[in-house]
Formats: sequence, structure tokens, C-alpha cells
Amino acid sequence: MLKKLPIPPGLFSNDADYTAGPKWIRADKVRFWKGFVQKIGGWTNYTSNTFTGVCRAILGWRTIAQENTLSLGTHKKLYIYQSGAYTDITPVRASGTLGTDPFTTTSGSTSVSVAHTSHGTAVDDAVIFSGAAAVGGITVSGEYTVTSVTNSNAYVITHGSTATSSASGGGASVAYQYLLAVGQQHTSYQLGWGASTFGTGTWGTARSVSGLVALLRTWSLGNWGEDLIACPWGKSVYLWDASVGIGTRAAIITNAPDSNFILVTTNRTVAAFGCTPSGSSTIDPLFIRWSDVEDYTQWTPATSNSSGTHRIGGQATEIVGALETKNEILVYTDIGLHSMRFTESENVYDFEHLGDECGLIGPNAAIDINSVVYWMGKNSFYRYDGTIKRLDCSVQDEVFDEINKFQGRKVFAGINSQFTEIIWFWQDNDTENDKYVIFNFEEGTWITGSLARTVWAAENDAIGNNPIAADFAGQLYNHEDGTDNVASAITAYAETGEFELDDGEHLSYIDKLVFDGDLTGSVDFTIKTRRYPQGAETTKGPYTVTTSTEKTNFRARGRQWAIRWESDATGDHWRLGNIRINIKKGGKR
Repeated sequence: MLKKLPIPPGLFSNDADYTAGPKWIRADKVRFWKGFVQKIGGWTNYTSNTFTGVCRAILGWRTIAQENTLSLGTHKKLYIYQSGAYTDITPVRASGTLGTDPFTTTSGSTSVSVAHTSHGTAVDDAVIFSGAAAVGGITVSGEYTVTSVTNSNAYVITHGSTATSSASGGGASVAYQYLLAVGQQHTSYQLGWGASTFGTGTWGTARSVSGLVALLRTWSLGNWGEDLIACPWGKSVYLWDASVGIGTRAAIITNAPDSNFILVTTNRTVAAFGCTPSGSSTIDPLFIRWSDVEDYTQWTPATSNSSGTHRIGGQATEIVGALETKNEILVYTDIGLHSMRFTESENVYDFEHLGDECGLIGPNAAIDINSVVYWMGKNSFYRYDGTIKRLDCSVQDEVFDEINKFQGRKVFAGINSQFTEIIWFWQDNDTENDKYVIFNFEEGTWITGSLARTVWAAENDAIGNNPIAADFAGQLYNHEDGTDNVASAITAYAETGEFELDDGEHLSYIDKLVFDGDLTGSVDFTIKTRRYPQGAETTKGPYTVTTSTEKTNFRARGRQWAIRWESDATGDHWRLGNIRINIKKGGKR
């Protein structure tokens, strides 16, 4: 008789294959939507242009002039994207004029030595030169990357063409601009001479082990009207003025503290989390400051303004991030959660400790959905709707056993509103974010998969009708656009755990499957059987189902069964409905 396979929606990877029973336990590039599994949508290039560095923050908005605008913060650059082109607006950290004849060339080499006393640059930093005279048959002009540092007074750049002679020169009017120092792509331990604490190891020996952690470069971005306010972790707060145009770089906001994380609030203040207290040059990772209402340059508290300060107490060691939701700002530390509520009192903000053991894994790991906030902690997922709740997650063991928590600051949360999904991208033991976990907040289902993305932005008027995301090679993509990986096929599959179709006493015999669902192209299914839990597995298939397939005939026998659906051709798209099989008792042996 034809029997419907009773497979509930959602991925259940916490259980072993047989323990899971008739549930989906392994999958990639699929989702659960309205109770059934289907292949995810494809993606296309958002633009043919690429950017430099690994993107850690993205923001889309529309200017007063109705210019669709994106900002991207990478570990190397800060960008504005308008009219199909990226413009580098990375702030200038230092500028001036070099000494006379600062360049030294070597005949036949592209390497150029630059003399500058106490230059303060590091490898991969960007420097811009102008006004130089020719030297050694080349003219050093434009932007260059520091390729090596000779000492504190000299460094080396690479020119686009080889010098024709060995010489020193460049003239007496070489202007330089040093851009914001490049950040780290990955969180790492600081090694070498001077690393670790006093008395560790022997004098003069470079450290091979250290407890000092150097954090990767993340950004926090926000809009002040049409303007951009941006802050790289542990650095100054910058403003890019949209009215001036994309030819102007972001500049330091006067009086703003150095900060780890900033928010532009709905009541028109800029709040800095983990920042320098007034009169100090050292960041206090638990200190909070906010500007005056409508004035991001006023940070000194007084009776005539509404700027102020607060320090988070308790056992926390740092503020990891913050997120504004209805009527409050949620402040996440490494161990817990605090509320920051705007009031009409002289304190401006009231603070409340909401709970511990629910800290944030990274500054971009929380997201607000209709005034309900969801986030990834270090060991669990949580939601806040006035009360902190730990989410029941059917893929929790898979995620938190595999995630590289040392790189937890790379975790990025996004929303795919078309399918009521929250998606977190994270890194396992690879070099960058390559995995995702999705929670359907309407249906309560979970799914995991593999995809190299570092940021995600939901659709809006400036971004377009599709969410966009970036990979770590500098490319942006439109998601839920078509069926393919640009022009290549997406391999998508879903596989069940092993389950019994009868009482387990008798063998079951299956000779027919009737596909139910929507299909474009084709999808393959494979039947796996065992006679005993520890017995050998027998595989039947794969069998191909197309739009013209009414039923598929085959012969398979066993007590335990599993089924796998997979597609791997361009243009394929499928959604499974109620799958029915023809089953008979097949004896006890």
C-alpha cells in the first residue's frame, strides 16, 4: 500500500542516525518553509567590481538626493558604493611632507625605499604620495601598499614598473597621507619579542606562546541622517558627509572618544561602548559614553546638555556589542546582558542588569526582528522580548561543537524576511566564515549548511528587493535570485535518519515512490536500508525524478530506512511535499 513518509520539518542533528528516526539529520543549501524542505534560492553578482579586504560590516541607505548608497568596512578599508562603483573613504591618520629626496630605487627592481623618520607604518598599510619628481626612471605618485618595514625611519613600497637606475630622489615637495592602519583579518595571539607578561620565558627570546590576544578588525556603522558614522574596533569615531560627495574621506569626529563599538540612536545621539573616559587615552572596555542630543561633537556632561557616562559593573570584562530595540538599547558583555533606557531624568539613560550566562559571541551576532532580539552566545542561542529566553535548538551540538570560538567575533547575523529566517554565518576550523545556521522564527525550525559569507544585509529601498551578502574574496551577491551559484550549479541535499516503516519485527519491502511537490529540472533520491542496527548498509539509487515522472519503481528490503534527496545541476529547484512509498511486509529474515 502507498504510505506517506512522516518526516517533520527542521533539521535534527543533535541525535544519532537511528535515534533521530524519521527526521532530517543532514542537509546543505536547503530550507524548511511552510512545513516542507526545499532548495534555497540562488545568487547572482551584485556588481562586477570587487573591494579590498574581508568585509565585517555593511550598511545600506538612500541619501537626500535619492542616491542608493552602501558602506562596507573591511579589515583594510572603508568604502562607499554608489552608482556601480566603490570609492575608498578610509580615513587619513597622518599627513604632511617628507624630507628632501625620500625615495631610493634599485635598477631593475620595482621596490622603492621610503625614508621617513618615525613613520609608524606597518606591512599592508596604505600610503598616498603626491608632488614627487621622477627618480630612477619612475615617478612615485598615487596609493601604495607598504610591503616591508626596514626600521622605524624607513619602509619599502612596490611600484608598478621597474626602475631604470639606482638612485635617490623625489624632490623636496613630496606630500604623504597615511591611511588608517590596516587591521587584522583574524583574531590571533601576539607572539615575538615583547609579547606576553613580564618574566615569561628568557630575556631576549621571542615568545612562541602568549596570552595576549590581538583582535580582528570589525566596524560599527550607523546613519546620522544621510551621513555615515563609522568606528573600527578600538579606534576613533569618524564621519563621512554625504553632501560633500564620495570624493571626501571619512574624518574624525571632534571630541568623540576612541571606542570599540558605536550606535547612532533613534533619539539622535551617538553612544560609544568600550571607550576612553574623559581625560584618558586608554579604552576602558566596560565604559559607556554618549553625545548630546543632535550634537555628535558634544561629549562632556553638563547641565546644559544631555551627554553622559556609565560603567558596567559585575563580573564582565568587556562590552562585546550593543543593539537598539523597542524602548531600550541592549548592551551585551562577554557574560551577560544589560538594558540602557532613555529617560527624561538628569541621568538621561537608566541602566538595568538583565542577566548573566547569555553573553554575545561577537559584536554582530545579534539582530532585532519586530522588537524581538535574537543572538548567538558562546554556547547557546537566545531571544529577548522583555525576558531572556534560551532557544531550544535542534542543531545546537553540531554548531557549538564545530564553531571556532576563538574567531567568534566573525559571527554575523542577518535576516531573510521573505522566508522569516535569521541566518548566522560562522567559522569552523577553516580560515574564514564558511558555515551557517538558520532559525525560522515563525515556524521554529533550524537548518545548517555551508556557504562562504562574512556579512549579510536585508533588502531595503537602497539595497534592492533581495538580501545581499559578501564573500571573503571581495565580491557582493544578490541572494534569493535565480537557482544557481551565479552561473554554476548548487549542490543541495537533505537526508533523514534511519527509521522503521513497520514494527521492526518484520522486514519491509518497498517497490515504488511517488513524488509530491514542486520541481524545476530534476532531483535525485537514494534509499538506504539495514536489516539490523549494526548491520551493513545497502544503497539503492540514485533515482532521478523529473517533471514527467509519475512514479519511480525499484526494489529495496530492510528493517531500517533512510532517504536522501539531492540536486546538482544548473537550473534545478525543488520543494518536497508529502512523499509516498509503496510498502509491504517482507518476512523476518
